[in-house]
Amino acid sequence: QELPQSKQVIIATHNAGKALVSYLLQPSKKLCKVTTLPCTQEIQEENVHQSFNWDKSPVFKVKEQNLLRYGNIFAYNQEDSLDIEVQEELIKQCKILLAGNVAQKVSDLTTHAFDKTDKEEAYALARKITFEGLEVIQGMSKEASEKLLNQALQLMKTYEDELTKLLTQHKKALKALSAELLEKKILTGDQVAAIIESNK
Repeated sequence: QELPQSKQVIIATHNAGKALVSYLLQPSKKLCKVTTLPCTQEIQEENVHQSFNWDKSPVFKVKEQNLLRYGNIFAYNQEDSLDIEVQEELIKQCKILLAGNVAQKVSDLTTHAFDKTDKEEAYALARKITFEGLEVIQGMSKEASEKLLNQALQLMKTYEDELTKLLTQHKKALKALSAELLEKKILTGDQVAAIIESNK
């Protein structure tokens, strides 16, 4: 299904923002591709009760899964990371996830809530950063857990403020990247780098 031009602009701007911040922050995962085309999302497993009681009981009624998301960036580790999560890398990945929505704001597309998945994943990373690897555990007081969760939310706000400044400084590159992505639908990491470097 062909999306209206106005929505294509939003998707292109959102993913261009993520690609631009990925290039600027240089995380350990190297950007290899960005697209505005629909991508299959990871499907969450459902238990047996859900499959047998899908329409019979509100207890088992779950939110219908959205199997596609419009656009995404793809990156890979250049060397074996052994799943070791470095705090600095978690911060970079959190900022990259938040960059799409910030790019929309910087580009005056503030009225459009587009990709909630990015925000949810960013919040999960912000909790990891705040909790320093721990999660809310049984036995932790409600006050203590709420304090840490509020710190995670505040951390996201801080990152969004930093990203607003960063993307405003590189607004020309963001606009050029969005336009190219809107036209070509898919850009490689090298193409992204070339566009950014020529629009500094």
